[in-house]
Order: sequence, then structure tokens, then C-alpha cells
Amino acid sequence: MTARHFDRRRVIAGLGTTVLMGCGRRGAFVPTAPGQSDRILRSVLYVTNRIADPASPSAVARGSTLRFSLLDIATPRDRLAGSLDFTGPDAFTLADRTPVDQADLADALHQSTVDKKPGHTRLMLWVHGFNNTPAEAVHRQVQVVQDLAHAGATVSFVWPSAARSAGYIHDRDSALHARDLLADLLVQLRAAWSGEIVVVAHSLGAFLTLEAI
Repeated sequence: MTARHFDRRRVIAGLGTTVLMGCGRRGAFVPTAPGQSDRILRSVLYVTNRIADPASPSAVARGSTLRFSLLDIATPRDRLAGSLDFTGPDAFTLADRTPVDQADLADALHQSTVDKKPGHTRLMLWVHGFNNTPAEAVHRQVQVVQDLAHAGATVSFVWPSAARSAGYIHDRDSALHARDLLADLLVQLRAAWSGEIVVVAHSLGAFLTLEAI
């Protein structure tokens, strides 16, 4: 990728690192319950090279290809700006998940916009940081785009973090492994999206983003 394809000045880094600790299974996607129908839905294009081992849910492998899904994340209507709950009645939940073919990328990006009228042409690509589960990464992005009233396309690149406070070496190596895939994704997004593309890179995700660029 060259500067002609992507402007590194559009990389926003240094949001700080939040280590999310808890008991039991951390930061998993929780299905929206029937009694939570009155919620705000936000669609996110989820892109990952993460491979989970079915025999060991805590094990994470690094894939060599990208997989795409459209996620509908439901959030409470009375949520305070800056708040993000992973458990309890105010937790962010997963309302729907739809696999996306690479050939349908442009349509999926259109579906991830809030206001589909002309003018909302900014795409936000989120690259999470160290020690994040996929749900933690996606839910944090949804919190940010809602608080900023971002109405354009929303894309979350989820690379294979070990999601452990002692897993920095694993995460650093995962970031290096993912850099070519992130570069490929940026080229695909540029081809599928005619408007502005902004990358928000968090913690170790900033290192990954600069390596990709």
C-alpha cells in the first residue's frame, strides 16, 4: 500500500489501554433477550483472521484469510455517554449475526451506516488493542460511534488477541502476523467505499496499523 491509497495522517492513535478483568468467561457476545427488544441497534461489519479452537474456547489461532460478518449490536436507550456494560441488564448484546461474502462488501458497508442518505460518507475502521476479546473490541467501538453520533459505515478489524493480561508477547506476534491482512482490508475498503476512511487504532492496534500502512 502506498500513501496514494491511504493517508497515514488519518490514523488516530493513543486512546489509552483499558484492561478488562473479570471472573469466568470474559467479554463474550451475549444474545439479546426477548425482553430487550426496545433497544438501539447498531450494525458493525466485523472482519477477522481470528480462529477459535472449538475444543478449547480460550485458545486462539492466527488465520491467513479474512472473514466478514455483519453484527447487529443492541444497546440500552438510556445509556450514559462513555458507559459500557458487559454484564447485567444494561449489557451490550448481539441481536443478529450475518455472514458476508467478500463480493458483497460494498452492500455490507452500506448496511452498517445509520443514516443512508447522501452526505454520511465517512467510514470508521476500528483496530482494537492489547488484551481484548472480540466482543470487548466490537462493543467498545459501538460505544464510541454512538457517543460521537457517527452516522457513516462502521468496520471493526478483530485480530487474534489472547485476551490475557500476561499475553503481550502473543498479542504482539498476532499484530505482526495480521499486518498484511489489515493492509489488504484497507485496499478492499478503498475499492468498495468512495468516501473518507478514518482509522481509529487503540493501543497495540496503533502499532499494527502503522505496520500495515
